Amino acid sequence: MDKIVRKHVRQRLKKGAKREYYEEVYDIFTKEEAESRSLDFKDWRRTDVGEWGLTDDGYVAKCLKRRKYKSRYNVVFPFGQAFTGKTAKGKLEYTPHKMSGSYSMVSTKPAWQTKKGKEVYKRFVRIYVAMSLEGAIDYYKLGKVLGDSEKIPDAKAKSLLKKEWIQAMVDEEIRKHLKKRDVDEGNVIDMIKEAFDVAKDKNDPSNMLRASENFINILGMKASLKQTGVDDMALEGVSLESIQNALDPSKEVTDVKELQEKSSNDIFIESS
Repeated sequence: MDKIVRKHVRQRLKKGAKREYYEEVYDIFTKEEAESRSLDFKDWRRTDVGEWGLTDDGYVAKCLKRRKYKSRYNVVFPFGQAFTGKTAKGKLEYTPHKMSGSYSMVSTKPAWQTKKGKEVYKRFVRIYVAMSLEGAIDYYKLGKVLGDSEKIPDAKAKSLLKKEWIQAMVDEEIRKHLKKRDVDEGNVIDMIKEAFDVAKDKNDPSNMLRASENFINILGMKASLKQTGVDDMALEGVSLESIQNALDPSKEVTDVKELQEKSSNDIFIESS
């Protein structure tokens, strides 16, 4: 048996009104588990609100909503939804939704892969990278980019930054900044080798080696960048000033405030 915690809007949405949410826990059973509990379930296509429905991959969950759209019905469950009817021969499976963590949509793709999700997370990454390169990360403001639904925005931001796909997006965004300045992994290796050569001759390669180390951090070549803890990410705290020997300091990073202003109309990926 699986348990899913979903967030729902508490009241009808009105213009200017603040959204309030509550959480609900739902049980998802295998067919065998449902039978052992003597649950009265039927094919999901025929379920009404409050009834137990059997998915196409053999799981049983309670129907939350059933809405009619002309000649078809939209049937909603705790883990996702699907359409059924004469003109819609939908398929509903629990496993793909569980694997992706996408519990609110018809699509089993993660929210970040949807059109709406992509824009939210791209903006999140752009602001994070800009903050990082300026040397100061405000996790509260960063979390607010995702919307007003989170009770602790800074915790949400740090949690999101632990995810591998976000780290991959961060790596890509950083590379875009460095590409404009003709810096890549190959340059870093050359810098490290040259630093060691200088060390042999002058015993004082500190400035050049420091720049190389910063590039290693930014390019994600350091092993700590691949760890799950956000505080271990080598990118954090790196500033343009600290690598001024390698980059042109006159070229400023995209202003963080400008990026944040573009996020003033908070976007929230609803869970219901």
